[in-house]
Amino acid sequence: MKLRMFFCFIVALVAFVSCSDDKEVTMKGSDADVTHTGVKWNITSIDYNLIDQSTSGQIFKSGTIANAGLFYFDTNKGSFEFDVEGYHKEDVFSYTDNAGSLTITDIEQGVGGGVVSQNLLVLSGNKASDTQITLDGTITKQSMTGQFVLTVNFTLVKE
Repeated sequence: MKLRMFFCFIVALVAFVSCSDDKEVTMKGSDADVTHTGVKWNITSIDYNLIDQSTSGQIFKSGTIANAGLFYFDTNKGSFEFDVEGYHKEDVFSYTDNAGSLTITDIEQGVGGGVVSQNLLVLSGNKASDTQITLDGTITKQSMTGQFVLTVNFTLVKE
């Protein structure tokens, strides 16, 4: 009898834990959480070409996604967060605004502990108005085990 009650308790516990929606699903290519500050801009559209090559294979995808995430602009720095094809991308960057012509860059390199990596963000575009920005460029992550290249065209609308 005690064994049967114990078994029922375990089944109920497993069912409760598995139904919990508190756990966040980790997406492929997840980046570290970034604290976003500044003026919020909605990504109303992304046209993309994605290449993900690793020792386990290659993935090639392209398409258009609406309402995929956000950009934040604050003085001469910013950040973004968006999802495309099951990949979560999040990063910080520096930018320049030359009379409405935007240039966004971020380069990170790491060597040590048997790991070599390079992350490159290069986007450029224009403020079409005070409420709309268009950007295009490339987000690249390379390591000894693979390469991720995302070529994008963003349309942003100020929130």
